[in-house]
Amino acid sequence: MPSKTRGYSGMISEIKKMRLAVSFSGGKDSLVVLHISLQQDPEIPVVFIDTTLTLPETLEYVKWLADEWGFNLYIFKPEHDFWWWLERKMIWPQKNRRWCFTKLKAEPLMRARSRLDLDGYLTGLRAKESHWRRRWKYKSWNKTLRYWLVNPILDWSKQDVEAYIEKHNLPVNPCYKLYGTASCWYCPFHKKTEVMKIAEAHPEFIERLAEYEERYGPAFYFSRPVSALEFIYQNELKTKRGNYSGVVW
Repeated sequence: MPSKTRGYSGMISEIKKMRLAVSFSGGKDSLVVLHISLQQDPEIPVVFIDTTLTLPETLEYVKWLADEWGFNLYIFKPEHDFWWWLERKMIWPQKNRRWCFTKLKAEPLMRARSRLDLDGYLTGLRAKESHWRRRWKYKSWNKTLRYWLVNPILDWSKQDVEAYIEKHNLPVNPCYKLYGTASCWYCPFHKKTEVMKIAEAHPEFIERLAEYEERYGPAFYFSRPVSALEFIYQNELKTKRGNYSGVVW
């Protein structure tokens, strides 16, 4: 871990000529990058994208952390929300069709880059998270979005991240304990258990999804299509029985 941190510091010195912001998602990986970046430059801009599907606890956590640590937080939203785009795309986001990222995150990141006069972003992207991410380099030019992505913990493992958080006693987003995830409350990459926990705490979110299923089909896909209505039903059963016994997916 110390050698990786030193490597990060060395890279920061190499890119000081660039105007960078930390792209902070509220997750553990970007928390580590945020912490190290602030030690290098306490005035570095920190950009958080509220996708309009942000868990309310995440938004509260990000604002609290900005007050606690005193960093320069900039919150950007897409010009149109998820529901506006769903009506036009007429299909739910899927793992191989992530229009939600393009419309809800990439667009406001481009706007933030322009407004803050940035060359790019420091990210918490890690190569071990997916096959797609293994293609990335420590410093990559995004030809489509036209900004630099600097990925200082690219070669870190999940254990490296957890060790850093523990060593520095960093406050972690409470959504990890509440739901097992800190990403958007609706996401094609969620596990069923994560969706169930979100449905318990925020049934209004799942009910909103169900309103659109008559036109666009089931909102979720695991080993098969799963309707938001099923999560509502599961939640009702749990409330009555106090457990999940007898429930078959």
